[in-house]
Amino acid sequence: MDSIPIPEETFEPPIPLAHQYKMIFLRKDTDFFGIFVVNCLFTILTIGFYYPFARAKTIHYLYGETSLQGSRLYFSGTGTGTGREMFKGFIIAIAVFVSLNLLFYLSEYNHFYIGLLILYLGCLVLIPIAINGSTRYRMSRTIWHCIRFGYREKS
Repeated sequence: MDSIPIPEETFEPPIPLAHQYKMIFLRKDTDFFGIFVVNCLFTILTIGFYYPFARAKTIHYLYGETSLQGSRLYFSGTGTGTGREMFKGFIIAIAVFVSLNLLFYLSEYNHFYIGLLILYLGCLVLIPIAINGSTRYRMSRTIWHCIRFGYREKS
Protein backbone atom coordinates (compact mmCIF):
# COMPACT_ATOMS: atom_id res chain seq x y z
CA MET A 1 0.00 0.00 0.00
CA ASP A 2 1.14 3.43 -0.81
CA SER A 3 1.25 5.98 1.94
CA ILE A 4 -0.12 9.41 1.35
CA PRO A 5 2.67 12.00 1.35
CA ILE A 6 2.20 14.79 3.87
CA PRO A 7 3.67 18.18 3.00
CA GLU A 8 6.58 19.16 5.22
CA GLU A 9 4.98 22.51 6.09
CA THR A 10 2.54 20.82 8.43
CA PHE A 11 5.29 19.34 10.59
CA GLU A 12 6.13 21.45 13.62
CA PRO A 13 9.29 21.00 15.58
CA PRO A 14 8.76 19.29 18.93
CA ILE A 15 8.18 21.61 21.85
CA PRO A 16 11.29 21.72 24.03
CA LEU A 17 10.96 20.63 27.62
CA ALA A 18 10.62 23.38 30.16
CA HIS A 19 13.81 24.64 31.69
CA GLN A 20 14.54 23.05 34.99
CA TYR A 21 16.06 25.37 37.53
CA LYS A 22 17.90 23.92 40.48
CA MET A 23 17.38 25.64 43.82
CA ILE A 24 19.78 24.78 46.64
CA PHE A 25 19.74 25.88 50.25
CA LEU A 26 23.29 26.10 51.59
CA ARG A 27 22.56 26.18 55.27
CA LYS A 28 24.84 26.52 58.20
CA ASP A 29 22.84 25.48 61.24
CA THR A 30 25.11 27.11 63.79
CA ASP A 31 25.02 30.50 62.03
CA PHE A 32 21.24 30.56 61.87
CA PHE A 33 20.93 29.40 65.46
CA GLY A 34 23.07 32.35 66.55
CA ILE A 35 20.90 34.77 64.59
CA PHE A 36 17.77 33.15 66.04
CA VAL A 37 18.99 33.41 69.66
CA VAL A 38 20.03 37.06 69.28
CA ASN A 39 16.73 37.93 67.57
CA CYS A 40 14.69 36.22 70.31
CA LEU A 41 16.69 37.92 73.05
CA PHE A 42 16.32 41.40 71.55
CA THR A 43 12.63 40.85 70.79
CA ILE A 44 11.97 39.87 74.41
CA LEU A 45 14.04 42.75 75.80
CA THR A 46 12.24 45.33 73.64
CA ILE A 47 8.78 43.88 74.33
CA GLY A 48 8.33 42.87 70.70
CA PHE A 49 9.41 46.11 69.02
CA TYR A 50 12.59 44.50 67.66
CA TYR A 51 10.53 41.93 65.73
CA PRO A 52 10.63 43.73 62.32
CA PHE A 53 14.41 44.08 62.54
CA ALA A 54 14.72 40.42 63.54
CA ARG A 55 12.53 39.42 60.61
CA ALA A 56 14.69 41.45 58.21
CA LYS A 57 17.86 39.75 59.49
CA THR A 58 16.27 36.31 59.20
CA ILE A 59 15.05 36.92 55.65
CA HIS A 60 18.42 38.34 54.63
CA TYR A 61 20.22 35.27 55.97
CA LEU A 62 17.81 32.76 54.43
CA TYR A 63 17.89 34.48 51.03
CA GLY A 64 21.68 34.70 51.14
CA GLU A 65 21.91 30.95 51.72
CA THR A 66 19.51 30.09 48.86
CA SER A 67 21.07 29.50 45.45
CA LEU A 68 19.17 29.31 42.17
CA GLN A 69 21.17 28.12 39.14
CA GLY A 70 24.40 28.90 40.97
CA SER A 71 23.50 32.50 41.87
CA ARG A 72 22.35 33.40 45.34
CA LEU A 73 19.22 35.35 46.12
CA TYR A 74 19.71 38.74 47.74
CA PHE A 75 17.37 40.66 50.03
CA SER A 76 18.22 44.31 49.37
CA GLY A 77 18.14 47.05 51.93
CA THR A 78 19.98 45.07 54.58
CA GLY A 79 20.69 46.40 58.00
CA THR A 80 18.51 49.07 59.48
CA GLY A 81 17.03 50.27 56.16
CA THR A 82 14.75 47.31 55.64
CA GLY A 83 14.18 46.97 59.37
CA ARG A 84 12.98 50.58 59.49
CA GLU A 85 10.60 50.03 56.61
CA MET A 86 9.24 46.88 58.23
CA PHE A 87 8.99 48.71 61.56
CA LYS A 88 6.75 51.36 59.99
CA GLY A 89 4.44 48.64 58.69
CA PHE A 90 4.54 46.95 62.09
CA ILE A 91 3.46 50.16 63.86
CA ILE A 92 0.65 50.67 61.33
CA ALA A 93 -0.53 47.09 61.89
CA ILE A 94 -0.52 47.59 65.67
CA ALA A 95 -2.47 50.85 65.31
CA VAL A 96 -5.10 49.20 63.10
CA PHE A 97 -5.39 46.23 65.46
CA VAL A 98 -5.72 48.48 68.52
CA SER A 99 -8.36 50.63 66.79
CA LEU A 100 -10.38 47.54 65.81
CA ASN A 101 -10.23 46.26 69.38
CA LEU A 102 -11.18 49.69 70.70
CA LEU A 103 -14.22 49.73 68.41
CA PHE A 104 -15.12 46.27 69.67
CA TYR A 105 -14.85 47.21 73.34
CA LEU A 106 -16.73 50.48 72.89
CA SER A 107 -19.60 48.77 71.14
CA GLU A 108 -19.53 45.83 73.56
CA TYR A 109 -21.24 47.86 76.26
CA ASN A 110 -24.24 48.60 74.03
CA HIS A 111 -24.36 45.88 71.41
CA PHE A 112 -21.99 42.95 71.83
CA TYR A 113 -22.86 41.28 68.51
CA ILE A 114 -22.45 44.46 66.48
CA GLY A 115 -19.01 44.95 68.02
CA LEU A 116 -18.08 41.35 67.30
CA LEU A 117 -19.29 41.76 63.71
CA ILE A 118 -17.17 44.91 63.30
CA LEU A 119 -14.11 43.09 64.67
CA TYR A 120 -14.55 40.03 62.43
CA LEU A 121 -15.34 42.02 59.29
CA GLY A 122 -12.39 44.30 59.95
CA CYS A 123 -10.06 41.31 60.26
CA LEU A 124 -11.63 39.64 57.24
CA VAL A 125 -10.95 42.73 55.13
CA LEU A 126 -7.51 43.56 56.52
CA ILE A 127 -5.87 40.11 56.40
CA PRO A 128 -5.82 39.87 52.56
CA ILE A 129 -4.61 43.47 52.37
CA ALA A 130 -1.77 42.64 54.77
CA ILE A 131 -0.81 39.48 52.86
CA ASN A 132 -0.84 41.38 49.57
CA GLY A 133 1.28 44.20 51.00
CA SER A 134 3.84 41.91 52.59
CA THR A 135 4.21 39.85 49.41
CA ARG A 136 4.61 42.99 47.31
CA TYR A 137 7.22 44.36 49.75
CA ARG A 138 9.22 41.14 49.93
CA MET A 139 9.23 40.66 46.15
CA SER A 140 10.30 44.26 45.57
CA ARG A 141 13.34 43.68 47.80
CA THR A 142 14.34 40.31 46.32
CA ILE A 143 17.16 40.27 43.77
CA TRP A 144 18.46 37.29 41.83
CA HIS A 145 21.21 37.51 39.25
CA CYS A 146 20.83 41.31 39.01
CA ILE A 147 17.08 40.96 38.42
CA ARG A 148 14.78 42.69 40.87
CA PHE A 149 11.57 40.79 41.45
CA GLY A 150 8.21 42.48 41.50
CA TYR A 151 4.62 41.83 42.36
CA ARG A 152 1.75 43.72 40.83
CA GLU A 153 -1.71 42.67 41.85
CA LYS A 154 -4.49 42.95 39.32
CA SER A 155 -7.52 44.89 40.40
